[in-house]
Amino acid sequence: MLRYLAYFLTGGITVTLVVLMAEMGRPFLSGLVIVFPAVTVISFYFIGRTAGPESVAATAKSALYTSAVVWVPYILAVIYFAPRVGVTRALLLGIAVFLVVGSLWVYFNLKGPG
Repeated sequence: MLRYLAYFLTGGITVTLVVLMAEMGRPFLSGLVIVFPAVTVISFYFIGRTAGPESVAATAKSALYTSAVVWVPYILAVIYFAPRVGVTRALLLGIAVFLVVGSLWVYFNLKGPG
C-alpha cells in the first residue's frame, strides 16, 4: 500500500513542478519535464528483460515513428486551439485529433501493403 502512496506523491509532485514552472514564466523547462520519458524508460526496461534488446530497439523505432505521426498533431492542435477556445476544449480537441490520427495509423499499419 505504501508503494501506491509513493507513486501518487511522485506524480503529484511532478505535475505541481510543471505547473509551477509554467506559472513562473518558464514554459521551456515545464515543457521539458512534461515530455520526460518516464513511461518509456520503465517500459523499455521490462521489454528488455522479457523480450531482449532487439525488441527494445524495434519498440523504440515504432515509438519514434508513432510520436511523429500521432503525438505531434496532438500538440499542434493544443497550440492552435488553446488561445481560441480555451484550455479544456483545446485538450479535448487535441485528444480527438490524437485518437483519430492514432486509429488511422494503427489501421494502415495493421492492414499492411496492398
